[in-house]
Amino acid sequence: MRALLSSPVVSKECPQTLRSLLNHCKSNVNAIESLNLNVPVHELIITQLCLQKIDSNTRKDWELKSNSQQPPSLAEFLHFLEQRRHALDMMNLSTPSKASQSKGPRSSPLKNARHTYFTTNSMCPLCKKPHQVHKCKEFRGNLSTETIYD
Repeated sequence: MRALLSSPVVSKECPQTLRSLLNHCKSNVNAIESLNLNVPVHELIITQLCLQKIDSNTRKDWELKSNSQQPPSLAEFLHFLEQRRHALDMMNLSTPSKASQSKGPRSSPLKNARHTYFTTNSMCPLCKKPHQVHKCKEFRGNLSTETIYD
């Protein structure tokens, strides 16, 4: 199945490369059909495509579990992935995340994120009373109705 899915790419119109691809596909399909598998070919293809996308540890566990003469069905593969996801979820719930354990500065994937910080007991820098500057009577009194533009 891997050989079929790793067929050579035909990048330009050329009868020789198309013939080569056609021969490659036909020989691999014939080889799969000659195995008389109890799993439909489309399930083998979907399973193989998914296997190419998973991490190496999950792949190794799948190979150990499915070590038999007949390939497992797509339903069995999906059941395995669901069990694996559930186990990983449970492991993540029981262990604190690395981000909360680290003491150093965190790097965020959101590079353009904006943060707003405020305190509940702020002092006005103008009159030194416990309110924010935009609520200060002195500050508001000093504002003129004219706007200065640079």
